[in-house]
Amino acid sequence: MQDSIYELYTRDGRVETYLGFVQEHKGNRNIFKAWDEVYNLSTLNDKFEEYESFIAKYASFPNMPLAKQDMQRAGVAYKVAKRGDYYGYIDAKTGEELLPFKLAEANEFSGGLAVVSGTICDENCGYYYINKLGDTAINKTFSFAADFVNGRAVVGIGNCDEDSCKYGVIDRKGRYVIPPIYDEISDLSEGFYAAGIEDDYGFLDERGNIAFPFTYKYALGFKEGFAAVKTDSGWTFVNKENTQAIPRYFKDVRSFAANLSAATENDSTWGFIDHWGKWVIPAKYESAEDFENGFAIVTLKEKDKKNKSLFVSQRYKIDATGKVVEKLEAPKDASGKKNVRRKKK
Repeated sequence: MQDSIYELYTRDGRVETYLGFVQEHKGNRNIFKAWDEVYNLSTLNDKFEEYESFIAKYASFPNMPLAKQDMQRAGVAYKVAKRGDYYGYIDAKTGEELLPFKLAEANEFSGGLAVVSGTICDENCGYYYINKLGDTAINKTFSFAADFVNGRAVVGIGNCDEDSCKYGVIDRKGRYVIPPIYDEISDLSEGFYAAGIEDDYGFLDERGNIAFPFTYKYALGFKEGFAAVKTDSGWTFVNKENTQAIPRYFKDVRSFAANLSAATENDSTWGFIDHWGKWVIPAKYESAEDFENGFAIVTLKEKDKKNKSLFVSQRYKIDATGKVVEKLEAPKDASGKKNVRRKKK
């Protein structure tokens, strides 16, 4: 009876609901479980300020020593390091060893957890998550495991190297928020996951519900309120109401960054469009990468100065007006860098 009351009362998974349960059902045996959920949801990003705020706000938290220890660890800069054939973690400021060097692979900590693989790692090696004590935080292994962002991480099960992987999303407790049934799924972006099953793509909300039907041939995550989607007519953009936001189609596009998206109408020359689909930087490049920190890397096919019969793909850094701010080292061949969409497969 007590368990049923707890499950019904807290089914929406919000902090306010768990706190309400704590206040109204003091005799229920799930009180500590509810407090644990409040703590988890209040410290999703493992920031010192989150713990500090939690401690000040919830003086009646029954496991205050844990909160203070986690706050202390959040102030330490954990960094991956390698010694011999194995990885461990050191303090980035002092160089002090924090976790022993016994891991075959290790990623940086994100949201208080890090993706690692164990000391014995063969072709069937699995990935799992550890906490800052080095303990296994989630009692599951995965074929693919991404970093935690806002308390969620994309994971894959199956043979991911052979494109037979199925992807889902877990929370920091290892519970599936989205079951591993998708052939592809993006990181959460602006409240949505872009996901695909076989040849159909659509969007899920944060709780894994279908937000937009799986009617597209491909889809990228939302950026700046727009998501790039591929239809029978080509690539275009939709808004968060699933309405076409730019009334034209392209051969290929990238996601928006700095109010600009790389796009091509012929798959050979790339430029940048704005939120209305107008060309801000003309389509004259062999390739174009996303803007980052106000700049983008583009490639122009140019004649080799030493041999006029040959061409090189010269890379440049440009600003948001298309002005060249730096000439970069050119690749050795003229093939140019392809615009590759990020995939989990």
